[in-house]
Amino acid sequence: MEFECGARDRARERFHRSITICQACGDKRGEAIAQRWLAKVDLADLDIESASNRLDAAAIAFRDFGLRREMLGCLEDHARLAQAQGRIGDAVRLAAAVAHHYLDLIRPPRDERRWQAQLDSLRQATTSAAFDTAWNDGQTWLVDDAMRTAMSKPGDPMED
Repeated sequence: MEFECGARDRARERFHRSITICQACGDKRGEAIAQRWLAKVDLADLDIESASNRLDAAAIAFRDFGLRREMLGCLEDHARLAQAQGRIGDAVRLAAAVAHHYLDLIRPPRDERRWQAQLDSLRQATTSAAFDTAWNDGQTWLVDDAMRTAMSKPGDPMED
């Protein structure tokens, strides 16, 4: 709740505490959820490296637990991260892959508004033709393709 209200320092403190408790209890799922939220705080603070590492760990855990919605949420966050890194083509392809694999899931209205704002931001960050090309490419991706791109770092050969 603190994160949603803009109290990032308090949110960071609570998520760190949550990770500590989850680790002590052996709750890997809870730990992954807290890692994802910490990544969101890191991304909001433009701590790109920490956000990337946390999102990678959370996405892998969610995939391994078979938590599809949560894993797709991590990929959505990875699209934001790629955009923050200036990797607009990757961000669009990741967003397209998420959209394709999210078809049978329903986002709560607040999340849908955020998603649409993210897509609008991506459209504004590139030309219409480049957006459409990257979107069409990402729509064909399997989840593993999206995971591979999400976890690539700037300078990796697969970067556009």
